[in-house]
Amino acid sequence: MTNGVVSIMRDGHVIMKIVTGCDGSFAPKLARNIRQHWPMTIGEVYDTALRLKFGTVEHLVVITEEEVKVDDYTSRAEFCAEHPLYAATFRNPAFNPRWEDGFAAFTEIVDL
Repeated sequence: MTNGVVSIMRDGHVIMKIVTGCDGSFAPKLARNIRQHWPMTIGEVYDTALRLKFGTVEHLVVITEEEVKVDDYTSRAEFCAEHPLYAATFRNPAFNPRWEDGFAAFTEIVDL
């Protein structure tokens, strides 16, 4: 299992982060697709990540400042209460909030 992070930035600020605990090696492919098809909704990014094999339903999180798209949560506040690193490190595009040390084997930053 390989972790991956794709962060979408605009004007120097993270606007969306896509994080997976498996199949992170598909991060470059997902980043290319996002660049080609932006703007996209959080749901479209989530579905695209799954279609491109960047993670699985059990391991994929797409998060913005206001929303989260993950298999078993509907509220960003509820999700971040249980997984506080996602909110605490959201503004750091290279940080992997799945782990305390922030490491991801594959990281891509999409600068719009």
